[in-house]
Amino acid sequence: MSFEIDNQTLRDLNIFPNKKKEQSIFDLFKQTKTVGGQNTLIRLMKNPLNNFEQLSERVEAIRYFQDNNIAFHFIDRNLEFIEHYLNLNMPVLRKGWIFALSDWLSDVILPTNEYFAIKRGLKFLQQFLLQLKIYIESIQLTEYPEYFNSVINEFNLLNTSDLFKSFLALSDKKINRLKSVNSFDNLIRKKSKDDLLKLISKIYEIDSLRTVALVSKENNYCLPDYTQNNSSLLNIDNLFHPFVNEPITNSFSFNEQTNMCFLTGANMAGKSTFLKSVGLCCYLAHLGFPVPASKMETSIYSGLITAINLSDDVTKGYSHFYSEVKRVKNTAISIKEKKKILVIFDELFRGTNVKDAYDASLMITAAFAKIKHCAFFISTHIVEIAEELKNEDNIIFKYFESEVVNEIPVYSYKLANGVSADRHGLRIVKNEKIVEILEGIINE
Repeated sequence: MSFEIDNQTLRDLNIFPNKKKEQSIFDLFKQTKTVGGQNTLIRLMKNPLNNFEQLSERVEAIRYFQDNNIAFHFIDRNLEFIEHYLNLNMPVLRKGWIFALSDWLSDVILPTNEYFAIKRGLKFLQQFLLQLKIYIESIQLTEYPEYFNSVINEFNLLNTSDLFKSFLALSDKKINRLKSVNSFDNLIRKKSKDDLLKLISKIYEIDSLRTVALVSKENNYCLPDYTQNNSSLLNIDNLFHPFVNEPITNSFSFNEQTNMCFLTGANMAGKSTFLKSVGLCCYLAHLGFPVPASKMETSIYSGLITAINLSDDVTKGYSHFYSEVKRVKNTAISIKEKKKILVIFDELFRGTNVKDAYDASLMITAAFAKIKHCAFFISTHIVEIAEELKNEDNIIFKYFESEVVNEIPVYSYKLANGVSADRHGLRIVKNEKIVEILEGIINE
């Protein structure tokens, strides 16, 4: 069963670049040495995992890269050329002196890009394999995780062939000799193409995970721990959002008895940023990537659904409110199909009148609260709903602190227990002196 993630959630969490050119999580990590590594990073980030063994293996690989500074000297343009060579759309050169001489004479009379690509490709491939041999030897000097077994085994399997060993032993001059070009092109493209492409693919993956490890170490992210407990467990210490300068950290915990956070607080107090931080930690944890926190322990979920920056849909004729309704409905269907989902809704039903928003929010929140195998974060400005939910033992009530100093709202951005009664919206509007501007226009 795959981990469910959709475009709305990816947009809410700014995982990939968008049309507004806002900073994305991908931008944070895209410091790979190779283009193939960057493309692999995109693929990994588009495909979260919900398998304990796969997640654990990736975490251990990243931990290894954080703890061991093994140089990555593979040259990007050479790897690209090798892939081009291996995927040439022309027949494999035939072995033997006569065929080798014939191919060489044909190229002398009428040079072709293909023959040049074969000669250059063989040279770059030999350099790559020699670099890979050194890289593997460096790894084998350390206590390496299981992740590296595949690349080590693939290389050793290739290296069992005497012909392959002789290919690695050739000098630059000998590798371009007539017979060598034909013999080794026949060996490489006819017998070893797929294995070599797998090796290169593995190097790109190493490049991407190594980069994630270095970036996250520099930014003090932690590697997540996973529990296979059937209940919805989520413990995060000192989480923060990576795009906030000098962030205020917060900690949060769900246990076997609690699985819903009802979040309140004044405008600009930090609710949305906190919800995005939680969603981001969950998403990164299901990539096997480090998360912006000092510690994280989590259940393995089947999916993540957010509704943080919903808008109307002109193409479908949906109003903002109907987009919210459809989002809630699709969430309910996903919970039914996928079972264990982490759901984050920021200010549910803000697109309708206060009475309908109150009734609909209470109805949906109360229904969600009865689903104990999922986890829910629900924020709202309609604090009266909390009174109706106070007897639900599985709900944690949290709010963001704020106070008014000299008529100006001051925020601590710290999470506290309870329900907020702070309402600063009108005060913020008054402080901007919008009415005075309008009255000045009227009096002109």
